[in-house]
Amino acid sequence: MSVILKPDRISTLNGVKVNEYLLTKHNPNRIAMPTASMAGKVIGVTVHNTDWITTIAGTTPAEQYTRATMNGNMNDVRVHYYVDNTCAWQNLPLDLSGWHAADGAGDGNRKTIAIECIMKSGSDARYAQSEDNCAKLAAYLLHAYGFNINHLYTHTHWLNVKDGKTGTVDQLNTMWNRYKMCPAYILPHWQTFKAKVQGYLDQLKGTATKPAAPVSKLAAASAVKMTYDQFQAKYLGKAVDYDGVAGVQCVDLADQYLKDCFGITNVWVQGARDFYNNFASYPALVNAFTRVANTRDLVIEKGDLVVWGGGSWGHIAIGNGQGDKDWFVSLEENTRGRHEPTQLVKHYFAGSGADDGCNPVLGVLRPKDKSIKGSAAASASKVKTVDPYLIKVTDNAGLNIRTGPGISYSIVSDTICHADGIYTIVAESTVAGQTWGKLKSGAGWICLTGHASKYGEQSRKSIEDIAKEVIQGKWGAGNDRAKKLTAAGYNYAAVQAKVNELLKK
Repeated sequence: MSVILKPDRISTLNGVKVNEYLLTKHNPNRIAMPTASMAGKVIGVTVHNTDWITTIAGTTPAEQYTRATMNGNMNDVRVHYYVDNTCAWQNLPLDLSGWHAADGAGDGNRKTIAIECIMKSGSDARYAQSEDNCAKLAAYLLHAYGFNINHLYTHTHWLNVKDGKTGTVDQLNTMWNRYKMCPAYILPHWQTFKAKVQGYLDQLKGTATKPAAPVSKLAAASAVKMTYDQFQAKYLGKAVDYDGVAGVQCVDLADQYLKDCFGITNVWVQGARDFYNNFASYPALVNAFTRVANTRDLVIEKGDLVVWGGGSWGHIAIGNGQGDKDWFVSLEENTRGRHEPTQLVKHYFAGSGADDGCNPVLGVLRPKDKSIKGSAAASASKVKTVDPYLIKVTDNAGLNIRTGPGISYSIVSDTICHADGIYTIVAESTVAGQTWGKLKSGAGWICLTGHASKYGEQSRKSIEDIAKEVIQGKWGAGNDRAKKLTAAGYNYAAVQAKVNELLKK
């Protein structure tokens, strides 16, 4: 007797219970499986019908079809979902193509998510409920991918395209095909089914005025519980091992971010790229984020979950708001696969350096609640004037100077505080738990926490020592030298006079 399958994960998508049992993970009989990726290529949802079957006690037709597929009894049919009157079973990850449209390497197999609706014709309430569940699931997937109703296809659509026929989406959906008319039980009332899907889609978009039928809407996105700045202040420099498995991984920080900032837990992925490729499989993510593909115009925003597709598992990080169409800075860990703790890393979209090994960037998951970004006014304490004191830059890479306290302010271009440089601070402000200092020179603000230490007056170098360093080239030349010396609290004219004196000897 066959053993009833146990799902790896159970979720509810638009009121439909979905049991995840991916045949890419469970394939004891080594049945043939599709290998073509649909990552970033999905264009819609294809609806099929397969016949209702009598099941043994304790299971449903969708589970039994899944079990039949795993046992090699469905020939070469591989679909993403089987749906019955009770639930759905997911057989394939959404970034993997299926074998269902009979169009070979055509767009049906290679670019659409397949739903097999299990039913028969007739007035049996079970069949009507199967069809309703199919409509709910189709609407959810269309909504998750940002598609409208014109991305809903029938199996017959792809057969007509394969035969070289032309027409509108709906004409090809319903046009007679000598090979097969599918979904056989839904096609006779396709427009009614389509209207039902549209009704559920409108509800998910929040635009429905009169629902076609009762539907469980996704809960409203949770209010942000912690801003990005607060999250960065809490975890920067720390090794986050969220699940306690395999040491520090990039996914651990992403999971911690989802929990602390959005209250989202239990998003299980095989690899970092699944956050993007299988986005529609996670209702909590769909509810709180919008998936945005990487285009030439993409600019990473503060709080974005940035997902890469390269490497063995991909990579994931959190954008900190710095960057443009060519580069960005993100908060992340395990950047180079050596279990590195949380750090800020600069990436280039077209880069090939050690920190860009997981390129390309697939896209981002962008928070719908913009309060994740916080605001300079909300996150910063009042600026406090202090008695001038000296600091020494301890960050080997130097420090960016910003127009105000906090990373929400822009960087002052072509000017940094160099490593080991000595600078005078005249005011302070606290942002997201980090202390920022205002430079006496008026150049701007620098982050002191973790990047600089106070420099005692007793350690201050003499004018002659500084003049010797100038001659050695340590302080640059021209206006750049003057800015650095002034920012460090030295009298530029006095230093230059000593330089001239030493050079005459």
